[in-house]
Parts: sequence; C-alpha cells; structure tokens
Amino acid sequence: MKVFITKKIPEIGMKMLGEAGMEIILPDNNDLTRYEWLEHCRNADAVLNVGSRFRYDRAFFDPLPGCEGDCALLCRV
Repeated sequence: MKVFITKKIPEIGMKMLGEAGMEIILPDNNDLTRYEWLEHCRNADAVLNVGSRFRYDRAFFDPLPGCEGDCALLCRV
C-alpha cells in the first residue's frame, strides 16, 4: 500500500509505516502547489495529512475515482 505523507513526520512514525509494509511517498519540498498535491494523492492508496493547507472537498474527490465511501469519511475526521 502506498501512503502519501504531506510533510515529514518523526522518524519513529516513518519506521512504523515501513515495518507495516507501507510504501511512503514524501514530497521533495513542503511548498506543493495544489496540482502537485493532487498528483501525489492520485498515486497513493492513502493520505496522511500533516498540516496541509489544501481542503478535502469535492474538487479533491472528483478527480480521484478510487477514493470514495470510507475514504471520504476518514478524510473529514
């Protein structure tokens, strides 16, 4: 499973995800454009949002056909 993490998290968290078999997608910089952010999200099975300035709204979910139902609920938590 691929997990997009919007910003670096503590090393222990990265290690735990890796040990759980997660493939981590981490941006090269913390100043992503909305387009770059959406591209990373499209290439992931899950998103760990760490202080992102972008909203998880209809404009986010519409271009992500595989992200619906439970995913929509989790992103609103």
